[in-house]
Amino acid sequence: MVPETAQWNTQLITFLFDGDTALKIQALFIDTSKEDSMIWMPAKDGVSSVKSTYKMLSYNDSDVHVEEWVTSWFFQYVQSKDDHWIYTVMIGAWIIWKDLCDVVFQGVTLNHLTSIRKIHYHLASHMHDSYTAVITNSNISSWKPPLESILKYNTNGSFDSDSNQFGTGVVLRNSIGHCIGIKGTYGNGALSPEAVECMAIREALLWAKILNHTKIQIEADAKLVIQSINGHSLLIQWENKNIIKEIKHLSSSFALCTFDFVNRDDNQVANAIARTTKETRNSTKFFGDFDSAIFNLLSGDQNASH
Repeated sequence: MVPETAQWNTQLITFLFDGDTALKIQALFIDTSKEDSMIWMPAKDGVSSVKSTYKMLSYNDSDVHVEEWVTSWFFQYVQSKDDHWIYTVMIGAWIIWKDLCDVVFQGVTLNHLTSIRKIHYHLASHMHDSYTAVITNSNISSWKPPLESILKYNTNGSFDSDSNQFGTGVVLRNSIGHCIGIKGTYGNGALSPEAVECMAIREALLWAKILNHTKIQIEADAKLVIQSINGHSLLIQWENKNIIKEIKHLSSSFALCTFDFVNRDDNQVANAIARTTKETRNSTKFFGDFDSAIFNLLSGDQNASH
């Protein structure tokens, strides 16, 4: 920032960062009514501690290939005809053991659905399958396209409470339900699932500005976040207040920008993109030639709109 002002030093920013990052920095809302404060991102409460530092360092140093490590325990059985079953047992045992350690040493409350997704992910990675192939459209969608001349952005966030890593998913579609593009952004250091939902909405707004869209509709399945954006009172955690202010600031630059809550069943594509981005730790952007699983989810939404 330029000293004694509330303006970004655009010349320095464009010199230090690539074009896309520079635009994101300059789009950040600067709240001049409050003083700056230091936040330790790896900790959920923003306060630095020995425990959170050790957890972060241990995680970053653990570059372990799950399938190679677990395979070494049972190497003599790898040549079995039913390799899929063997790897399911081995990877499943490893995930269960790791989750049990989290319960004992970290005080984590287990979610069996999260454990199952971890097993599916590592199994699919070892068997050289796409992670998105394990995503199934088990629920019927009732997604609706936007009104004519308006573009709809569906957003979702996926958060890993153990590592503070996250993925955001954004789906862009027009008034006839055609998918123009999808965007997944991977990141590290989020404080909560709610913060990631806010980041996903902000990501959609920044993408809309880059694409020069003027009339947009944002849909997300984070009800309190949407209510906080549309209302005058904040219903979210205090640490996400500035992101909400930034979202409101960004939305004011559009000719039309609305924010609506949508059920999770009607937001499955954005959810799948966010989860895949988090698990693969890889940011993506596509304007066509979508993965087969994403294509199937898009088709489900398209069918629901007719």
